[in-house]
Amino acid sequence: MHDSFRPLGSTGINTSILGLGVEHLKKASKEDVRDIMETAIQGGINYVDLVWSLPHIIQGVAEALETTDKQIITAIHLGSAHRNGVYHRTRKPKECKEAYMEVHNCLPDNHVPIINLHYLSKMKDWEQHTRPGKLLDTAIQLRDEGHGKFIAVSTHDPKVVQQAASHPEISSIMYQINISNHSDPDRNKALAACVENNKGFIAMKPYAAGTLLSSGRKVKIAGYKRGGKTIELQIPKTLTTMKLLQYILDQPAVSCVVSGPSNIEEMKDNLRIFTTHEIDYREELEEITNQINI
Repeated sequence: MHDSFRPLGSTGINTSILGLGVEHLKKASKEDVRDIMETAIQGGINYVDLVWSLPHIIQGVAEALETTDKQIITAIHLGSAHRNGVYHRTRKPKECKEAYMEVHNCLPDNHVPIINLHYLSKMKDWEQHTRPGKLLDTAIQLRDEGHGKFIAVSTHDPKVVQQAASHPEISSIMYQINISNHSDPDRNKALAACVENNKGFIAMKPYAAGTLLSSGRKVKIAGYKRGGKTIELQIPKTLTTMKLLQYILDQPAVSCVVSGPSNIEEMKDNLRIFTTHEIDYREELEEITNQINI
């Protein structure tokens, strides 16, 4: 059986090895969001990534938090906003701060807010938004005002991970880690940089947005799903959610892997990682790696 919690870098807090992401709950009802959130908490999850600030999602999360006395870590994305209930990405400091505080103030007191610099996709984003007066400075201001505990960054670029890993204001980093990028040298350099600098690491897209669950099929995995080039893979018939999660948890630096269920059944399936043991994925890893290295 797994240890259920791991340190989040040098923050002094521990995250559950499995986290909940809301990426696929855009069209879910507030009640469904609440029920999935409650199921996650009851199953052992204490880390929630709030990539969307959409009102129905935040209200569902807030209602679930009100039913528990557990302290839940919430990664609130600075730069993720909405207009008339539709997702809107912004980089304007005032708008970013207002959207962040709307989410923060909606949640009850039993949450530990992490200020996540939203989607600094490439190095040019990192370079631009860590300049004085930009997104990072807004995050520092929010933290210093007591509206967040730590500052994180989410990205699709392993080079951004390496830069963030050496930045003194960044405590944790969110990036794609899944079995399809196992042999990517830039990915492995990024993980090594997080280990060296004792940064918390949140792995996202464990199933490459569901593509890795296409048992026995030949599929195309887009670059944004794996943090690298687009590739084609024949998915092993024996690849499962548990094997994919276990693979990620065995990688250096990983504190937590965030899955994005679209319903309670998927949430319950993911939660089995807390009680499943002796998960062997070596054959599937070899089969996938051999295809990539041809």
